[in-house]
Amino acid sequence: MRMAWRALVVICLVVVAAGAVLAAEEAAKSPEPEKKPSFPWKGFTVKEGDYSMTFGVQLQGLFTYLDEDFDFSGSLYDGTEDTDIDPITDFSMRRARISLTGGAFAPWFKYKLEVDFGLGRTRATDLYVDMDFSDYNRWRVGQFKKPYDLFDLYSSKTLMFIERPAANVFITPANRDIGVMYRGNTKDKRFNWAAMVGNGNGPNTSVNDGALLLGARFEFQNEGGFKYLATAIEHPEKLEYTVGVAYQSNPRSTLVGDVAIDDGETEPEPIAKSSDDYPCVIGTSRSCTWDNRSRDNIEFFGALRGKIFQINATYQMESQERAAADKNGDDADIDLDAYTLEAGIFVTPKWEIAGRYDQLKFKDAVDVTFGDGSLISDFKLRQWNIGTNYYLFQNNLKLMFNYGNITETYDDDAFVGSGKYERSIDTFLAMIAFYI
Repeated sequence: MRMAWRALVVICLVVVAAGAVLAAEEAAKSPEPEKKPSFPWKGFTVKEGDYSMTFGVQLQGLFTYLDEDFDFSGSLYDGTEDTDIDPITDFSMRRARISLTGGAFAPWFKYKLEVDFGLGRTRATDLYVDMDFSDYNRWRVGQFKKPYDLFDLYSSKTLMFIERPAANVFITPANRDIGVMYRGNTKDKRFNWAAMVGNGNGPNTSVNDGALLLGARFEFQNEGGFKYLATAIEHPEKLEYTVGVAYQSNPRSTLVGDVAIDDGETEPEPIAKSSDDYPCVIGTSRSCTWDNRSRDNIEFFGALRGKIFQINATYQMESQERAAADKNGDDADIDLDAYTLEAGIFVTPKWEIAGRYDQLKFKDAVDVTFGDGSLISDFKLRQWNIGTNYYLFQNNLKLMFNYGNITETYDDDAFVGSGKYERSIDTFLAMIAFYI
């Protein structure tokens, strides 16, 4: 069944690629003035002087197909047969959010409140106030996205793929925190910077473990600033870009259990199904439970946008203190790195095709106890995805289709030579996304 499924996907991709080439050639022969799509609604706004309020809605209906298997080798797994898990299909409301944004008191005071009811749960995503006194003196207080990880800073409304890269999710499972952030930029918006202090325990968590989160970000952009969209859907006439570096210390980290939860939050209750029925899969709409350990992350990132294309890339390094044991059973650190590269091109003003590859790897062989009790020496996570998106009204209404594979390799050969296994998951995701 797996081979037939892959063959069907390859055939479909050949057809899509052929259509893309023909469409591009036809466009080159007879160029026509492009009409940028518009959407009739931009939310519902009430305004009176310095006071304003805009009501917004975001809905994402998601179909998921997972086909999983395990391959075993080495003396540790002698007699263990490779396993092909029955495919899992599911339909869920990936996100169902309502938001209130606006201003009050003075032109420099703004606020945002956003609540998500997706996947059968209610939780706040954004809850903050902004005090933007000037370009170089801007403050944010509350719960918001940390100034770290290019793919996290792209809104879920604008992503090139349905889910964020698995490697990035592993490194930064919780992209929001509670704290205060200072931001600024030069008048031409070429130089941008941010610094944050947070509680380090993730969103919707007021209890602090005594270790604060520290974050900082600096980037260089095109004149006028780089708009944080993950694709070139607005088809700019001039090249737009951003490059920079970011750092964070003490973010929520460390896989501790195989429970299906969303966006790296910490509540242990399953959402739609029990963990046995729908196991945690990093890089799909389900994530895993995470705990806190002291760690440091650094990210180098960049993005380039043209009229019909966009490229996004990150390289991250992480060090987790005392997160493992060495061969003598003593505490040991884990050092790992990860990178992601994705690119999308529009073959018509509304139709985009895209590809992405990401990988995460432990730098040193150390034994780590995961939630299922397995001991591993070397861990590698690899993911590739191809996708196509059709934008009926830019990001306000679009259809998204993704096919890909996630492979987790647990290798003990480098440590005591007793075996390894691979968990491989073929994924097909389809989404209709709407927001105002």
